Amino acid sequence: MRLRQFDYRRAGAYFVTICAAGRSRAERRRFGSIRSADSYRTPPAFVPNDVGEIVTDCWVDIPGHFSTVMIDEFALLPDHFHGIVFIENQNTGTAFGFSPPAWLRVAATHRDRHWAQSDTSTLDPAVQDAGSPSLSVIIGSFKSAVSRISAPVRPPGKLWQRGFHDRIIRDQVELDVYRKYIATNVQRHATASGQARLALPV
Repeated sequence: MRLRQFDYRRAGAYFVTICAAGRSRAERRRFGSIRSADSYRTPPAFVPNDVGEIVTDCWVDIPGHFSTVMIDEFALLPDHFHGIVFIENQNTGTAFGFSPPAWLRVAATHRDRHWAQSDTSTLDPAVQDAGSPSLSVIIGSFKSAVSRISAPVRPPGKLWQRGFHDRIIRDQVELDVYRKYIATNVQRHATASGQARLALPV
């Protein structure tokens, strides 16, 4: 699922998809459910449960734990999560080639004992000095935090599927496509024609 010989600490934008574990009916609603549209004026909306609220809180909190990371558009669905991550350049504070995200960096909120600290003990000094975590470290820490914090409010067992899916976003046009895909995700899943997917860059 990772692109070989690519440095995932590199400044840029990344589209990620993280899936919940399990295939049962209950497990397909791990994070909440989609409320149907009442009328043309009331679009469908995702209603998170307690675990879903924790997923959102931990995602929004990522920049408070990684100083060179920003988050952009994201969407939580009943059994998976889509989001865009920016890894900034340590020296300039920018992800080259992209306009600023739709909303600014989220300040640090809480740093409690539940957050899984990334383990850099196995990295060489050059990597540690660079200061930018890899995409795998960011997502692994996020998943671990959600699993740990949500444990008291969900059935025991595995919360996430192993790993995650990623796409390296190549330019602003592609970024806009992924932003639109995420922003319309709930509406597509809520309709009978939800199988008609928005075409994504390949």
